[in-house]
Amino acid sequence: MSFKKLLGASLWKGLLLSMLLLLLLLAAASLMLQRGLLPENAAPVMVCTAYAASVFVGARQAVRGGAGEAGPLPQALTLAVLLYAAVWLIALSGDTDFSAHGLLLTAGLFGGALLAGLLGRKRGKRQPDKRQSKERARAVPRRKRR
Repeated sequence: MSFKKLLGASLWKGLLLSMLLLLLLLAAASLMLQRGLLPENAAPVMVCTAYAASVFVGARQAVRGGAGEAGPLPQALTLAVLLYAAVWLIALSGDTDFSAHGLLLTAGLFGGALLAGLLGRKRGKRQPDKRQSKERARAVPRRKRR
């Protein structure tokens, strides 16, 4: 397995989707905390849930969009590593303290990717070709109504 196959276009699309969804979920969680809909002690759980959900959705999109480039689990875990690196770069540039809940965030991030990778590629129900269905319809004679 080469890095060229692993880092395909579907992985980057999944990473972009994951980042956008993470920003959206974190904004929703912060609004809920600010309005008083959630207690303050629920903040780490909401952030961990946002990480897991965003990585899961992004990895599923990357796995389903990848046309046999690499296996589903390596592709999902690569997305998780790339998102984890981006989160660390953002954390190092600000006043973020990962010592309190860093392990929980890491577990949520890689847990979502692991779940998406283990689900794998699901092949959809094969649709009959339009051309074949028309030919079959012509081959069967219709009954005449009286």
